[in-house]
Formats: sequence, structure tokens, C-alpha cells
Amino acid sequence: MSEHQGRTLSIGEIYELRSTNFAPSPSEEMSTSYCYDLSHSRSEAPPRDSVEEPPAQALKKSRKSPNNVYNEGMAFVSESCSKVSKRPRWRQLFPNSSSKILPIAGHCMVCCSNRIYAFGGYATEFIEGQCHSRHYNALFEFSYSQNLWSLISQETSDCGLSPQPRRHASMVFHGQSLYVFGGFNERNEVLGDLWCFDLTKRKWFPIITNPGSFWPTARAEHSAVVYKDRMIIFGGYDGKKKLCDTVALNMRDFSWEVVSTNGGYYPSRRCKHTAVVYKNKMYVLGGFQFANDKNAAVTDLVALNLENMTWNLELMSGSFPEGLQAHKAVVVNDSMYIFGGKIREQPSGGNVLQSSISDMVWSYRFNVNCWSAIECEGVYPKARQLHGACVVNNSERKYSLIVYGGVDRLKDTYYNDIWELEGIDCDSNLQSCSSCESLMNLVNSEKFADLQLLVDGFRIPAHRCILYSKCDYFRKMLESDMKESFQNSIEIRGIGYSTFLKVLFFIYTGRPVYDMDYEQLIELLVAADMLGLEELQIFCMKRLEEAVNVENVSSVCQLANEYNAGQLKTFCIDYIVKYFSQVVETKGFESLLRKEASGLAKEILRLHAKVVGWNQ
Repeated sequence: MSEHQGRTLSIGEIYELRSTNFAPSPSEEMSTSYCYDLSHSRSEAPPRDSVEEPPAQALKKSRKSPNNVYNEGMAFVSESCSKVSKRPRWRQLFPNSSSKILPIAGHCMVCCSNRIYAFGGYATEFIEGQCHSRHYNALFEFSYSQNLWSLISQETSDCGLSPQPRRHASMVFHGQSLYVFGGFNERNEVLGDLWCFDLTKRKWFPIITNPGSFWPTARAEHSAVVYKDRMIIFGGYDGKKKLCDTVALNMRDFSWEVVSTNGGYYPSRRCKHTAVVYKNKMYVLGGFQFANDKNAAVTDLVALNLENMTWNLELMSGSFPEGLQAHKAVVVNDSMYIFGGKIREQPSGGNVLQSSISDMVWSYRFNVNCWSAIECEGVYPKARQLHGACVVNNSERKYSLIVYGGVDRLKDTYYNDIWELEGIDCDSNLQSCSSCESLMNLVNSEKFADLQLLVDGFRIPAHRCILYSKCDYFRKMLESDMKESFQNSIEIRGIGYSTFLKVLFFIYTGRPVYDMDYEQLIELLVAADMLGLEELQIFCMKRLEEAVNVENVSSVCQLANEYNAGQLKTFCIDYIVKYFSQVVETKGFESLLRKEASGLAKEILRLHAKVVGWNQ
């Protein structure tokens, strides 16, 4: 008999016994149990056993038995914990390329599924003592996994077929397309046009709205982010003055609107700032600003709640660069990372403000409002501004910051180098390694457990203090006058056993489980929605959206419909309508028509007919 038999193993012990399958004992009848049915929190969700099985050709069912949940889904964690203490390391990348990698600055750069797209930008050179500036409108793709740099849209002077060459525009990714807005052209004219590059058709399309409808002010050096189905644009420069307005593009019908914001704080007019989305807020950092009748670079952080459109000034702690502009910011898990840019140094000699270009990496943790400088290993890239930066997932547990191009302080040296900052660990930013190991070992552990959760016929020991401190849903439950606030056990319905273990693991450690198929991701998405775990919802949605393609979108859509995952269902329907001529030829769509003829299929066909009517 094993020494572990008769008790529940911790995750750490299971990792040590990787070859051992373990199934918790079914729960015993308890006199102080209370049943809480999570399925009722979504009244529109159909009973699980009343829905037909989805098609199997694109999505093979891979239900994990309780015996295999730990070994297949969670055992990697101790392995990642052992790497937390390593510092990020810089290294230069040398991609295989059939086209020239241009020295460039002021370009746009985004990433999707580890494919990086770079558009536009400019560079100057001196010819016979004269300074000449050249702007670009080529679109390049860098496959991180293949280390391959390629030109996917040729440089052209025909502005009817592609955007005209430009610098300081914005570009976002949404629904398998890139969207470019604004910028400066070679004549320093401010642009206000909107273009879409379809990554499937590899073609540019201008976006034009009906005459008389609202269109935003032309601008450059602004910011653009995507939240749900909207592109949010803030600030910039219109050729005469800096801006502080917020406008939004509905990416379903391509209509613009002015966003009416409120709150006790309004950000100053600015350009050359950055904006990122974390949870339901857009965070705007720094920039060259106009305030109190003065132009100055200021490192402030303002947040716009994208649900109620309220601005707030974030109070920051820790060490951060002053007067930051022309930098780049990205989000990895609960932190924002900053690289490069121009920073204002301390006043010297007659109160003259001097500036320098940064090669530092800074991180800002949203949860604790704290800045810190990141010490990196390896050879640093040269300090730069007006560069491009984005994040790739270089393994299941590690992220890398990719930097391309930029220019020095005097704007006479333009770079064409590509750098990777390896080892930005999304998990290590949540808590220290020792803390993570401690909480990891308490998942499904009897040690100090003071609560029993009954899930799908199995007993899961838990800890009130951890549930209270890490999950708003359980915090409200335990603070209430409801029976479960003082009962010794709670039965939770509406979530399967293996799915709830993944949820519990995330609550305890702040880390998602990566090894999941589509259906498991959707089950986890629904559970995260039930429990109000927004970070976990974002993780699941991002993984699912990045994995959707023409062949599998119909099957994913059926699963989303089955599990009542509304946001994912909307994404899939929009995708099907957009690529209807290709999706309709797949076996997955044939199955959808056959099994969902009066429901989901009818909804898709109705929307497709409506969109076709708009375009005629």
C-alpha cells in the first residue's frame, strides 16, 4: 500500500509522483453540507444533458478522467517555478529573410499568434549634405517560431490600392485583420484615413462610412487599442495642437462615435504616449503634453474604465522614469512593461531640462500600483525611441518582448535590428517563487483546510482565507449572511470536477493551466464567467480567438453556443460571416447546418444576409 493512500495529495506531491494516477475519493455524506448551484447564476444556460453533442471532426472530445487531471494539466507548474528566479535576457535575432529589413522609426507593430506585423515608418539620410526623408507603406511579417522575415504587401505609390506611406500611425489587430489609422505623410500632412488589411486575402481595403456620418479628426502620434468589438483612439496631434479626445470605431459595422467620458479627472492633451488594455480599463502612460500653458513630457498614468467611461489618475509608487515619451508599452499578465523612449533628466544649469534616450526596461504592476526597474542579462540593445515592440509567447509559460527599429536621440541613426528579451514570465510577476510554491502545494490539500467543496461527486479541501482574499465571488459569499458563510462544506453545481480544479488552481496561484483542448477552454471560460474571474476569462478568450480558423470556427461556434459562452459565440459568428465563402465549404459548417438548422445556423445566415445587403 502506498504511503499516500487514504489522504489527498498536494499538487507538489503529485508532481513528484508524475507517473502515479490519483483520484480523490467521492465525497461522504456530511451533516453540515450546503448545496450551491452555480448553473442558476446564468439562467439562460440550457441543462447540460439537453444539448446535442457538437461535431467531432474538427474538435475531438478529450474528456479527462479525474485520474489524469493533475498529471496532464498541472504538473508543469513546479517546473516553471524553478525558473522564476532567472532574470530576463536580451539577445539579438537574425531572421532568415528574402527581403531587406529596413532601418526605420515611427512604424506600427502588432503581434497575433506569434506572427509580428510591421507597417509604415520612415528614415532619413544625408545625400550630398542634404537631409532626405523617406516614408514607407510596405507591410512585413515576422514569424517568430520560424525565424522568418517576409514582405507580404509590396511598397507601392498607388494609394488607391494601399495606404499612402506614413509615420506615427496606429495599427491594431482584430478578427484576422489589421487596421491602420492616421499618421503623417511625407509632406508632413496629418492623415485621417482608415485601412484594413485582410490577413487571409492578403489585400488592403479602405474603410469608408456613409456621407454625413461622424469621422474623427485626422491625427498622428495617437494611441489605439481594441476592447471587445471597438477600437478606442485617444489623443494625438492634429497638425496644430495636441488632442485629448476619445473616439471609438465599432468594428462590426465600422461606424465612428465620440466617446463621452466623465469622472473627477480628465487627462491633459498629449501625443507620443502609449495606451494598453488591462481588464476593463485603458491605461494611458506619459507622452508629450500640453498643460498649464506649457508643453512638457510627463510620466503620469491615467486609466479610462471602458465600461462606464470614467477617467481616473492612478497613484503610482516605486521608481519610474520621469518625462517619458516616444516609448513602447506592452502587457503581460498583471504587469505593464516599458522599453526605450525619451526621458527628461533632472534640471541642470539655469533650470534647463535635458533629455536622454533610455535602454531600460521598467515594469508596472497594476494590482499594487508599483513601478520597478528590471535588471536584465545579456547585451542590451542600443537606447532608442520611436521603435516598435510587442509580446510573443515563446513557450507555454514564458513570454518575450520583441523590439524592432527605432532611432537615436538626434534622429540621425535609424536601426534595423531586432531584439528579444527572453524570460518575461507572466506567472512570476504575480507573486514570488516561494509564495507560489506554498500556495501551489495547498491546492486540493488537507493541510490547514477549513472548508470542503463538493464538486461533481468529489470532495475538494479548500481554505477560506485564500478563497476570501483571491476571489471576489467567494469573498462576497463568505461575508454574507448566507448559510455557506458558516457551513463546513458547500456543494457547487454547474462546473465539472476537472474544470473546477483548474479554476481553483488559478485562484490559489494566479496561474492558468495551459494544456487544454477547445472544449476544456470553453468550459473554463464559462466557469470563470460564473465566478467573476476576469483575468482567467481574458486568458481563455485570447487562446480561443487565436486558435480559430476557417476549418474549426463552425465547431468552436457550436461549443460556444452549447456552453452559452456569449462573447466567444459572437466572435465566431462574426468570423464566419466575414469569411463566409470559405467557411461554407468546410465539413464543420455542413455539420452545423445539419444539427443547428433552426437555431445557430439560422442566426448566422440571417446576419450574413444582412451584411450582404449593407454591401450592395
